[in-house]
Amino acid sequence: MAEPVPGTTEILMYFRNHYAFSTIVDIGCGAGLLWPPLKDKAVTAVGLNPRASLQLPSNVTYHEGDFFLWKRERQFDAVFSSHVIEHIQNTRNFLKAFFECIPDGKPWCLIWPPPKKEIVPGHYHVFSLGIMLYNVIRMGIDCRYVDIFRCKYSLALSGLKKSFVFPEANDGPSIIDQLSDRFPFKATNAFDGDNPPGVIKL
Repeated sequence: MAEPVPGTTEILMYFRNHYAFSTIVDIGCGAGLLWPPLKDKAVTAVGLNPRASLQLPSNVTYHEGDFFLWKRERQFDAVFSSHVIEHIQNTRNFLKAFFECIPDGKPWCLIWPPPKKEIVPGHYHVFSLGIMLYNVIRMGIDCRYVDIFRCKYSLALSGLKKSFVFPEANDGPSIIDQLSDRFPFKATNAFDGDNPPGVIKL
């Protein structure tokens, strides 16, 4: 029987225990291996697995198909995605759609594998903790109060969505210094993205 990617269950349990929500979107849910920790939540799952191949719990509403083609009719209390973003060719488009699933003030959790030198089919990008923070902040999401995780074969960020206007015109060599107060630590140009301060090790 398939098991969740190591570290994902622990991160998701931390997330569900630290934030209040009743509805949540699971983007790129695969076989639904992370649904058990959410059994008391109303889960809306989006994935490519054929519906007939899944055993859907009563609390899960499943949408089969491409996340980018999903016609979402409302926003939700929370959103998470586990080991999906590295498979998406356009990171910016994915993050934009990801954060549009929730209004400001609601929790989000993004989980991905640690960067490695081996080239794996279907993995188009690798992200350190610092690079992911930079990508999220460039989407206009304030990360000063997010949690940063490292657990087994998973890295993650989670927090409450707080939008701000990203200074697009100033996206130059000094941008990290300009956005230092949007990071969960005092970020400076060329900071160590592999080992940023404040990482929670579960």
